Amino acid sequence: MPGDVYVSGEEADTTSRELLGKILQLFEAMGSQVNLNDFLNQVVIRTYLIDKHKFREWARNSGMTKELKEYYRIKSLPRRVWITEISLFLNYGEADIGKAQRIGEILVDPTGDPNDGPFLSIHLNMTPFSVDDFMGRGILVDRDPNTGDIEFRGLSSDVPYGPMTRRSVS
Repeated sequence: MPGDVYVSGEEADTTSRELLGKILQLFEAMGSQVNLNDFLNQVVIRTYLIDKHKFREWARNSGMTKELKEYYRIKSLPRRVWITEISLFLNYGEADIGKAQRIGEILVDPTGDPNDGPFLSIHLNMTPFSVDDFMGRGILVDRDPNTGDIEFRGLSSDVPYGPMTRRSVS
Protein backbone atom coordinates (compact mmCIF):
# COMPACT_ATOMS: atom_id res chain seq x y z
CA MET A 1 0.00 0.00 0.00
CA PRO A 2 1.38 3.48 -0.81
CA GLY A 3 2.56 5.46 2.22
CA ASP A 4 -0.11 8.14 1.80
CA VAL A 5 -2.99 5.63 1.90
CA TYR A 6 -4.44 5.24 5.40
CA VAL A 7 -7.75 3.62 4.49
CA SER A 8 -7.40 -0.02 3.42
CA GLY A 9 -9.31 -1.50 0.50
CA GLU A 10 -11.47 -3.49 2.90
CA GLU A 11 -12.29 -0.33 4.89
CA ALA A 12 -13.10 1.61 1.70
CA ASP A 13 -15.35 -1.20 0.46
CA THR A 14 -17.14 -1.47 3.82
CA THR A 15 -17.62 2.31 3.99
CA SER A 16 -19.03 2.36 0.46
CA ARG A 17 -21.45 -0.50 1.08
CA GLU A 18 -22.70 1.15 4.28
CA LEU A 19 -23.22 4.44 2.42
CA LEU A 20 -25.04 2.68 -0.39
CA GLY A 21 -27.32 1.03 2.15
CA LYS A 22 -28.10 4.40 3.75
CA ILE A 23 -28.90 5.99 0.38
CA LEU A 24 -31.24 3.14 -0.53
CA GLN A 25 -32.92 3.35 2.90
CA LEU A 26 -33.42 7.07 2.27
CA PHE A 27 -35.02 6.26 -1.11
CA GLU A 28 -37.28 3.72 0.58
CA ALA A 29 -38.32 6.22 3.27
CA MET A 30 -39.20 8.72 0.52
CA GLY A 31 -41.48 6.26 -1.29
CA SER A 32 -39.22 4.32 -3.65
CA GLN A 33 -40.03 0.65 -4.16
CA VAL A 34 -36.32 -0.28 -4.38
CA ASN A 35 -35.07 -2.15 -1.34
CA LEU A 36 -31.49 -2.94 -0.45
CA ASN A 37 -31.62 -6.72 -1.00
CA ASP A 38 -33.30 -6.43 -4.41
CA PHE A 39 -30.77 -3.80 -5.45
CA LEU A 40 -27.76 -5.82 -4.27
CA ASN A 41 -29.01 -8.89 -6.16
CA GLN A 42 -28.91 -6.91 -9.42
CA VAL A 43 -25.51 -5.22 -9.19
CA VAL A 44 -21.79 -5.95 -9.13
CA ILE A 45 -19.77 -3.89 -6.67
CA ARG A 46 -16.01 -3.54 -7.15
CA THR A 47 -13.56 -1.36 -5.17
CA TYR A 48 -10.13 -0.29 -6.43
CA LEU A 49 -7.50 2.39 -5.76
CA ILE A 50 -6.61 4.72 -8.64
CA ASP A 51 -4.63 7.91 -9.21
CA LYS A 52 -6.96 10.90 -9.58
CA HIS A 53 -5.59 11.84 -13.00
CA LYS A 54 -6.34 8.34 -14.34
CA PHE A 55 -9.85 8.49 -12.89
CA ARG A 56 -10.44 11.90 -14.46
CA GLU A 57 -9.08 10.70 -17.81
CA TRP A 58 -11.36 7.68 -17.67
CA ALA A 59 -14.38 9.84 -16.71
CA ARG A 60 -13.72 12.21 -19.60
CA ASN A 61 -13.95 9.29 -22.06
CA SER A 62 -16.50 7.13 -20.21
CA GLY A 63 -19.80 8.02 -21.86
CA MET A 64 -21.23 9.57 -18.69
CA THR A 65 -23.22 12.79 -19.06
CA LYS A 66 -21.53 16.14 -19.55
CA GLU A 67 -22.80 17.32 -16.14
CA LEU A 68 -21.14 14.39 -14.35
CA LYS A 69 -17.91 14.67 -16.36
CA GLU A 70 -17.65 18.33 -15.39
CA TYR A 71 -18.30 17.51 -11.73
CA TYR A 72 -15.45 14.99 -11.63
CA ARG A 73 -13.16 17.32 -13.61
CA ILE A 74 -13.37 20.08 -10.99
CA LYS A 75 -14.01 18.03 -7.82
CA SER A 76 -11.20 18.45 -5.28
CA LEU A 77 -9.62 15.01 -4.93
CA PRO A 78 -6.53 13.68 -3.18
CA ARG A 79 -3.69 12.23 -5.28
CA ARG A 80 -5.27 8.77 -5.11
CA VAL A 81 -8.87 7.78 -4.54
CA TRP A 82 -10.74 4.59 -3.67
CA ILE A 83 -13.51 4.01 -6.22
CA THR A 84 -16.37 1.65 -5.49
CA GLU A 85 -17.92 0.98 -8.87
CA ILE A 86 -21.59 -0.08 -9.05
CA SER A 87 -22.59 -1.88 -12.25
CA LEU A 88 -25.63 -3.85 -13.31
CA PHE A 89 -25.06 -7.61 -13.11
CA LEU A 90 -26.77 -8.06 -16.48
CA ASN A 91 -24.05 -8.22 -19.18
CA TYR A 92 -21.28 -7.39 -16.68
CA GLY A 93 -19.11 -10.19 -18.06
CA GLU A 94 -19.18 -8.47 -21.44
CA ALA A 95 -17.50 -5.25 -20.28
CA ASP A 96 -14.69 -5.55 -22.82
CA ILE A 97 -17.15 -5.47 -25.72
CA GLY A 98 -19.11 -2.52 -24.33
CA LYS A 99 -22.22 -4.24 -22.99
CA ALA A 100 -21.72 -3.74 -19.24
CA GLN A 101 -23.52 -0.82 -17.62
CA ARG A 102 -22.04 1.14 -14.73
CA ILE A 103 -24.74 3.01 -12.82
CA GLY A 104 -22.65 4.78 -10.21
CA GLU A 105 -19.64 5.04 -8.00
CA ILE A 106 -18.65 6.02 -4.51
CA LEU A 107 -15.36 7.87 -4.03
CA VAL A 108 -13.55 7.43 -0.70
CA ASP A 109 -10.58 9.50 0.47
CA PRO A 110 -7.67 7.11 1.17
CA THR A 111 -5.93 9.76 3.28
CA GLY A 112 -8.84 10.17 5.71
CA ASP A 113 -9.54 8.55 9.06
CA PRO A 114 -11.25 5.21 8.38
CA ASN A 115 -13.47 5.70 11.44
CA ASP A 116 -14.95 8.91 9.96
CA GLY A 117 -16.30 7.24 6.80
CA PRO A 118 -14.29 9.59 4.57
CA PHE A 119 -16.39 9.56 1.40
CA LEU A 120 -15.92 12.30 -1.21
CA SER A 121 -18.91 11.70 -3.43
CA ILE A 122 -21.66 9.26 -4.30
CA HIS A 123 -23.22 9.03 -7.74
CA LEU A 124 -26.14 6.68 -8.36
CA ASN A 125 -28.30 6.36 -11.48
CA MET A 126 -31.62 4.89 -10.40
CA THR A 127 -33.32 4.71 -13.81
CA PRO A 128 -32.75 0.93 -14.19
CA PHE A 129 -34.84 0.56 -11.03
CA SER A 130 -37.80 2.64 -12.26
CA VAL A 131 -37.23 5.60 -9.99
CA ASP A 132 -36.22 8.06 -12.72
CA ASP A 133 -38.75 10.64 -11.53
CA PHE A 134 -37.12 10.57 -8.12
CA MET A 135 -34.70 13.52 -7.71
CA GLY A 136 -34.21 13.53 -11.47
CA ARG A 137 -32.75 10.53 -13.21
CA GLY A 138 -29.86 10.15 -10.81
CA ILE A 139 -28.41 11.57 -7.63
CA LEU A 140 -25.08 13.03 -6.69
CA VAL A 141 -24.04 13.40 -3.07
CA ASP A 142 -21.08 15.75 -2.74
CA ARG A 143 -18.97 16.05 0.41
CA ASP A 144 -16.65 19.02 0.75
CA PRO A 145 -13.24 17.56 1.74
CA ASN A 146 -12.35 20.67 3.79
CA THR A 147 -15.56 21.38 5.70
CA GLY A 148 -17.35 18.03 5.57
CA ASP A 149 -20.51 19.76 4.32
CA ILE A 150 -22.78 17.43 2.35
CA GLU A 151 -24.95 18.46 -0.61
CA PHE A 152 -27.56 16.29 -2.35
CA ARG A 153 -28.20 17.06 -6.02
CA GLY A 154 -30.60 15.54 -8.48
CA LEU A 155 -29.13 15.00 -11.95
CA SER A 156 -31.52 16.09 -14.68
CA SER A 157 -30.05 13.58 -17.09
CA ASP A 158 -28.13 10.46 -16.28
CA VAL A 159 -27.27 7.39 -18.31
CA PRO A 160 -25.45 4.13 -17.60
CA TYR A 161 -21.89 3.99 -18.94
CA GLY A 162 -19.19 1.37 -19.16
CA PRO A 163 -17.19 0.23 -16.13
CA MET A 164 -13.47 0.88 -15.98
CA THR A 165 -11.59 -1.87 -17.81
CA ARG A 166 -7.91 -2.43 -18.42
CA ARG A 167 -8.45 -1.06 -21.93
CA SER A 168 -10.10 2.15 -20.67
CA VAL A 169 -7.08 3.17 -18.53
CA SER A 170 -3.63 3.59 -20.00
